[in-house]
Amino acid sequence: MRRHRIRIDAKQPDECFWCHRVVLQRRGVNGKMVNYHKAQTNKHATESVEHQQGKQMLANYFKQKHYHVEIEQYLPQLKQRADMVLMSKQGQLTVIEYQCARISYAAVVRRTQCYQQANLHVHWILGGNYLRQLPYAFLKLSKNGLYAYFFHEEKVEKITYDAENKYVRRHQNICPRHLRRQIIRGLKYGKTPYRQIQSDLYQAGFNLNAISDCCLPTVYLTPGPKIPYWYVLLQLWLTLSRGPQSLVVLEHVVTQMPWHKSAFITDTDWRRRCLMDVLQWWTAQQVITWHKNLICLNEKSIIK
Repeated sequence: MRRHRIRIDAKQPDECFWCHRVVLQRRGVNGKMVNYHKAQTNKHATESVEHQQGKQMLANYFKQKHYHVEIEQYLPQLKQRADMVLMSKQGQLTVIEYQCARISYAAVVRRTQCYQQANLHVHWILGGNYLRQLPYAFLKLSKNGLYAYFFHEEKVEKITYDAENKYVRRHQNICPRHLRRQIIRGLKYGKTPYRQIQSDLYQAGFNLNAISDCCLPTVYLTPGPKIPYWYVLLQLWLTLSRGPQSLVVLEHVVTQMPWHKSAFITDTDWRRRCLMDVLQWWTAQQVITWHKNLICLNEKSIIK
């Protein structure tokens, strides 16, 4: 019904019963009040060609998987429009959100929770432009690590962000020599973060210039912290240098640091995953030892 008379929805007086667009009022030529549809906003009018083509190719992809597909399906109970709704042969509904443009973390959480509260399964599939960055808000957690779904070259791919992923490698520096040079340069020019760290170390009786080798990572660790991993390792090392600590204490140390967020992983699970990666690496390097429920720092890793 591209052209029809406006019929006001009784439950939503400011919506059209047929197309769910916003209905406004104005005074006509004869002085009477008339209803009219609000013009389409730029948000929908400027939908990119990439997004339109991607949705159509995704629809064809899922139809080949024997799903019934509805594109741009309006869900009145949620008052929002899904990019795609799939129905399996068993009648299970799944919402697909195909994301090409930049979107805030809060918007991802809001839309995801809205679907979940309606008992709808939702999957975010990212466009190819997201391949150049780590889409933290969309990351999910599995036994093999963090992953996200991408639509690339007309097929859906599950990309895992682990030590083999080139974008994880690009974001992490695991060369101790380069890291030491960076730290010394920061201290030399009096950069604020390094001066603050140096001050904290002085109070503990240590010097940032002589940072322990175990605080300079030589392996790629699970992405997540907004700060360099050597600083995360340094804070954990300082805590352990005061004596044996429990896993709960180390988790509290990690919680105090700024981390990226995901709409699908709780902060606790993500931080715990990264912490266990660090502890496993330190155990393999004989930096720490486990005594029942306590973690102890070996003597050789302590700076004299």
